[in-house]
Amino acid sequence: MKINTDLIYGIDDRPPLKETLFAALQHLLAIFVAIITPPLIIAGALKLDLETTGFLVSMALFASGVSTFIQYRRIGPVGAGLLCIQGTSFSFIGPIISTGLAGDYR
Repeated sequence: MKINTDLIYGIDDRPPLKETLFAALQHLLAIFVAIITPPLIIAGALKLDLETTGFLVSMALFASGVSTFIQYRRIGPVGAGLLCIQGTSFSFIGPIISTGLAGDYR
């Protein structure tokens, strides 16, 4: 019995540079949007000024970069040794907004 997978590239194949760059750019844009959206939602809900909003977005990108580097480089027992992008989570948006409003942080 022959299984037809219709794969374009195999595991050890290297796609052409043009296709690789296009896929990398597409992946980068998808990651970027997912990382900066939670800080923007939180800043909008708490009515934060532009400077604080920019700081939150910068820190989300910075934390994502550092944690992705640790995950990839495998520092001590921490990390998978694979390129696993670490990003912000949408699950904490509600509690963060509630806490910010309860503390009247603006």
